[in-house]
Amino acid sequence: MVDDGVNNKNVRLTWTFVLESSETLVVVRFFRRRLGGSQTEIASRLKDTSFSFPSNTDFDKHYKANLDSELELLEVNNNEEYIYEVQVSYAVNTRALLKTSETHVLVHGK
Repeated sequence: MVDDGVNNKNVRLTWTFVLESSETLVVVRFFRRRLGGSQTEIASRLKDTSFSFPSNTDFDKHYKANLDSELELLEVNNNEEYIYEVQVSYAVNTRALLKTSETHVLVHGK
């Protein structure tokens, strides 16, 4: 996603997933990283609970995480660039499975 001229605007990233009747949601996690950088967890939730942010960060001031899997970037400024990822962990019978999807967000001035 490339967004021209954003400054102090909110940007929503929404991922959609559908579980089959035999599948059980375990955890949903949001991550971010810079190109070539390491991954940092932004927020997570267990099953049908609300998202929470890691206690040693101020991510709650920069992001809003909504059910089912929406991450809102608060007050996005020009020249920001991150790769955002959602990880959905779920179980089928006794097997644990993981699905991931990422979105590259580049914000630049006009």
